[in-house]
Amino acid sequence: MTLAQHLLVAADRYGLDRPKLMCERRLGLEMDVSMQHNCSRLKAKCIDFIAGGSQENLDAVLATEGYKHLVVSSPLVMTELLKAAHRKKRSRSPDAK
Repeated sequence: MTLAQHLLVAADRYGLDRPKLMCERRLGLEMDVSMQHNCSRLKAKCIDFIAGGSQENLDAVLATEGYKHLVVSSPLVMTELLKAAHRKKRSRSPDAK
């Protein structure tokens, strides 16, 4: 897991799309609250992990320094999280269309 995280950073830095995609996929399979990289597929997985996961996952994410930094540095991500949470809530609702 750690190797995939380091490779993702290097692949992103040097514009190596294929290795970056491979690392995103690998990291997406092993999601946990300590992961933070700004890659579109991985970002979508992270949003799904936070918005659609358990209350324990959400609480753990909210307690991290990385989340606090994200709130300050990327406020648009909060909009994405809220929209994803709303979609999840609607899909679970018996009145959802």
